[in-house]
Amino acid sequence: GNITVIDLDALGNGTAQDPLWGHGVYLNNDGGTGNIVLGTARAGWYNGFGENFLSGLEIYSNGTVTLSRISAGGNGIDNTIDPIYGYGVKIDNTNIGLLPKTVTLLGTNFFSDNASGGLYVTSHGAITLSNITVDFNGHRASGGDGVNLQNYNAATPQPVTLSGVNELTSNYNNGLQVISKGAITISNITSSYNGDGAELYNDINPLSPQNVTLTGFNEF
Repeated sequence: GNITVIDLDALGNGTAQDPLWGHGVYLNNDGGTGNIVLGTARAGWYNGFGENFLSGLEIYSNGTVTLSRISAGGNGIDNTIDPIYGYGVKIDNTNIGLLPKTVTLLGTNFFSDNASGGLYVTSHGAITLSNITVDFNGHRASGGDGVNLQNYNAATPQPVTLSGVNELTSNYNNGLQVISKGAITISNITSSYNGDGAELYNDINPLSPQNVTLTGFNEF
């Protein structure tokens, strides 16, 4: 069924003595077709995921995924023994044999100092983000993007849209990587001091060319 969560903090979960456990929040309803919503009801509230031993938030679903006002930082702790693992937020709703479902992040969202990467989304539907600040991700695991968005396995072209004002700084690999079969639209992005500022690919199907559009002020 559906999963709905409102006004959440998940901080400091997991221990170095038990490396198989320790996500801040792990949501999985991919045995059905329900949707997942993580929102806010209080003015000024951010759903916080910080200093968890593994990822701050991981979501696996066959439905739509909608998140609002996320702050994920410092996830993925080094216990000096096991490989370091931990994303700020990782989302996968690549349902097989079903209609494509969207992934949407609303409001202002922050991803900072996560070991394996800031925000990773894999989907067969449209991906829409707004107003992201993403910095210092991927360093502890010696590899990882600030933001990585992939929907290139969709049966039909699905867009990727990044709107608002967006800053991606000092991430280990790419500030932003998008791999899509659909149109890519980005506005007001500053991506500096990353391994690469941005890598945008939508040439998966040369028989169905799609636009890549940057609007507003953009700096790399």
